[in-house]
Amino acid sequence: MRLLEETRAFLRETGWLSERAPYARERILAATRLVEFDAGETVYLMGDPSDGVYGFARGGLQIQLPGDDGQVVAIHRTEPGFWVGESALFAEGERLISLIAGQSTVGLHIPQVILLELVAATPSLYGDFFALSHRNLETALRLLGNMAVAGADRRLALRLLHYEEINAASGGWIALGQAELAELIAVSLPTLQRAMRRFVAAGAVEQGYGRVRVLDRQRLLAISVD
Repeated sequence: MRLLEETRAFLRETGWLSERAPYARERILAATRLVEFDAGETVYLMGDPSDGVYGFARGGLQIQLPGDDGQVVAIHRTEPGFWVGESALFAEGERLISLIAGQSTVGLHIPQVILLELVAATPSLYGDFFALSHRNLETALRLLGNMAVAGADRRLALRLLHYEEINAASGGWIALGQAELAELIAVSLPTLQRAMRRFVAAGAVEQGYGRVRVLDRQRLLAISVD
């Protein structure tokens, strides 16, 4: 019970839910149940039927898509405060992405039946979930635009700046190892390592074990196009 309340308290103050009106926020939170996933565990897969909406307070999740060659491609790593699942639910369609826990992850789940009953009783909540869809679409378009940028340095800089903006971790650390970050921006590990060394030498970023943080946004952008 304590972990459930702690998770609700975090999501009450972070991300999409924190931007909702108090009445809507509390109605939504009251419908949630606690969920926990181990590293590597599947939340859901592309093609699965909807089972409701999820919000995450601890850990991180990989968003994956199948490539044209049949291989699974990781396109995004989420941060605490992320909510997902509303699109397939309200469209009565299948999941369009796969969601895999990248580390031990704690969140909230609103089962589909409960959520449908909730919005039927309070139709104004539809607007709140449309706002969530808009937010997630905005993120998807930004990631798509960043991936279209030429040059590994520039692409890495833009991805780090994006994660810095949405990062809720203490001290601004982004919990991403180099191998995963290289996969997310579609470059080889040696290419990413060379770019990261340049960023560190310029004082734009700082690295730790399995994590990185931005120290100077303007310098990071400048060094990425030098």
